[in-house]
Amino acid sequence: MNKEPEENSESKPKEETEKPKETGVAVDNKTVFHGTLKYLSYNEVLELQGIEDPNAGYADTSEKFALLVFDNEIYVTAESGNGTGSYTDKAKMIKLPNFADVANYNGKEVKVKITSMFWPSDTSLPLSQPYALEGEYEIVE
Repeated sequence: MNKEPEENSESKPKEETEKPKETGVAVDNKTVFHGTLKYLSYNEVLELQGIEDPNAGYADTSEKFALLVFDNEIYVTAESGNGTGSYTDKAKMIKLPNFADVANYNGKEVKVKITSMFWPSDTSLPLSQPYALEGEYEIVE
């Protein structure tokens, strides 16, 4: 009975990181995700997500993205980008902003420990996917 508070994840964001096994979560309140690191162009992110450009004519299409891409969608708990608390939703990838060593990991399977991330409240790419905060993630072996 005490294993079912998943629907009430907004009131217990720290405990949420300890529950769902499918997210690859560690029990030390640090979240470890396993996926493939991809360094993609703006248009490659659109292609990966299978979407039209939500910012056509306004975006910097020369931007590059470091993304941790999962084999399947997983449930991720992160802060809301609009400041209303945290919530859990499905994600196919996590953006890793300003990843300094991305060229050495591009295309490789990695584990990334993320201590803080958020769901965007705008139409930035990758669309509707969580972002790790800069300096709040690291590759772990």
